[in-house]
Amino acid sequence: MFFGLFKNKQTAPKPPAFTTHIVWPEPPPFDAYVMTGSVDGRDVALANGFFTKTEFHLIRIDVVAEYRGRGYGSRMIAELLEEARSHKMPLVLVGVAKANADAIRLYQRLGATPRPTTPPSDKEDYVLA
Repeated sequence: MFFGLFKNKQTAPKPPAFTTHIVWPEPPPFDAYVMTGSVDGRDVALANGFFTKTEFHLIRIDVVAEYRGRGYGSRMIAELLEEARSHKMPLVLVGVAKANADAIRLYQRLGATPRPTTPPSDKEDYVLA
């Protein structure tokens, strides 16, 4: 009765490997960084920012359109947050357009809270501690 149940069983394809790489300019006093995200050797994401003595800033994060929605941006932010925490700093997501609902949803899902900018504008910062 169950003999044909697994006859056409196929294994799911292995998801592509996503790796990140962060570049820290040396020697100090450079305070900027660039992070790339790659799938099977192809660069599909980029993040960049800077850090001060008290905060770790993320200025921009971009994921190639066809690779969005797969968690790559979240993973990059999580790795940057881990780096910031290792230096006992919050991660500040700088200049998020209030109209960018997708980014705001992502940041809030990760636990970010808004930090109003002065003077008020169409952008605001979000903080992950």
